Amino acid sequence: MIIEKPKPHILSVNPGNNNQPLFGDSHLFHPGFHKFGSSRHLFFNISTLRCGAKSVDEEVFAYCNSHDVDAILIVPQPVPEFVCSLRFIRELTVPMVVVWWDAAVYSHLVEVMSDYCLNIIIDDQNYKGRRPDRNVPMWTPVPHVCPEVVKDIGVSFIGDIESCTERRRYIKHLLSSNVPVFCAGNRDWNRLEWHSMWNILSRTKIILNFSKCRFNDRHQLKGRALEAMSARAMLLETVNDQTPTRFEPMVDYVPFSDENDLIQKVQFYLQNDSERLRIANNGATKWRERYSMEMWWKEVMKRLFTKVTML
Repeated sequence: MIIEKPKPHILSVNPGNNNQPLFGDSHLFHPGFHKFGSSRHLFFNISTLRCGAKSVDEEVFAYCNSHDVDAILIVPQPVPEFVCSLRFIRELTVPMVVVWWDAAVYSHLVEVMSDYCLNIIIDDQNYKGRRPDRNVPMWTPVPHVCPEVVKDIGVSFIGDIESCTERRRYIKHLLSSNVPVFCAGNRDWNRLEWHSMWNILSRTKIILNFSKCRFNDRHQLKGRALEAMSARAMLLETVNDQTPTRFEPMVDYVPFSDENDLIQKVQFYLQNDSERLRIANNGATKWRERYSMEMWWKEVMKRLFTKVTML
């Protein structure tokens, strides 16, 4: 559904408690929207799928009935069940955008929702499904919040290691080869606070990324890859078919193929600042010009509204 709206108002529905986002991922999408219009956050309890005493459906209906809402943005992950009921979605006349992580894992839901919503697939650049016009491959919208600080961390990885065999294997190999790796945010319940995470990223010279999905062997365009570029660090990640759809290997980032290749490249780029900085700056420039949060919102807005005026 495309409408004409110069300054749209969007309702975003995210997991959280006490009007605060539960996961950093859930509010990645909103800092850049103020240039296009206004937004309101509606947080639901991840355990009960309720907003206080009301269901998500009831709360969204109430807000839409009392406000001029032009679109609804839903970020359901990491909730395995869909946030709103199909009955609610069929009755709703407001355009709905659903942002999907792990689209291959939840493909059955993505396919059902493609009849009613615009699906934004942010981790699978090859996803089409039966409705390519409603399933749009994009990227994680990363805000530029990294301060200019001294990069005093050689190599870092922020993310789950315990439940991911591939990640454990590579990290263990680096450590056994006397290559220090700063690791943090090992489990969902132990995630870093937003500012702490960006502090580490901004201080890191080389940020590691492992592109395989935690639930299967498919590769993904991870948000961590774009966070590295936003932080002006050099991205060093496993060879995959996803990142090259947006960025050029050995120009914007560096891929590695196995444990020995990883060791050699870490050692080389830590010892060759000019080469590392050249690649890091290339990645940061391409991210800023093509894949920033503002560019993400521009792409979404042009698919929803015929006329949008930046404020």
